[in-house]
Amino acid sequence: MLALDNAGLAELFEHWSRAHPGSAEERQVSEQLIRRIGPQVLKLCTLYTRTRIEAEDLFQETFLQLLMLARKASPPPLHFGAYVAGMVRNLAQHMHRDNSRTETFSADEHGQTTAAFERQLEAQLDTVRYMQMLPERMRHVVRACLIDGHSTEEVAGELGTTPENVRQIRSRAVRMLRDLDVQVPEIIGES
Repeated sequence: MLALDNAGLAELFEHWSRAHPGSAEERQVSEQLIRRIGPQVLKLCTLYTRTRIEAEDLFQETFLQLLMLARKASPPPLHFGAYVAGMVRNLAQHMHRDNSRTETFSADEHGQTTAAFERQLEAQLDTVRYMQMLPERMRHVVRACLIDGHSTEEVAGELGTTPENVRQIRSRAVRMLRDLDVQVPEIIGES
């Protein structure tokens, strides 16, 4: 889900769990963790929400949940990126359910009803599930280019191939998802 380098994250998470609550050390480790994975988590939050404000709320809730997990002195999750991505998805679903209870069928600033947003969210969740069906190289290109925001040149350098090849892989991946009748969200269907 998230393209996170798990190396070092486990140690950082363990260090966070040993820090005294509210201490300068805990704040410093929190800042390190947010700097390290924050941009990727925020991009994922924007996939699951309607507005920037909701994305920021989801982002904060995600890190609060991670902090509570660390304070319980729980061992760090084995696949940290997948764990955080799952946490964001679950929190987004809970947040949307809570919002829909209080705003039943209200329209947002674009005139979108809660029911329409639920369909859009479900389509995005389907895309994430179906991405797991893609071959590893395609999944990596989609994740790096379209979710993490890396340029085709950066991904090409990482994979040892040309930017044109990366664009072809990305196009094939989007086409494969659409062939599976997955409604590819705009963020994934771009360029």
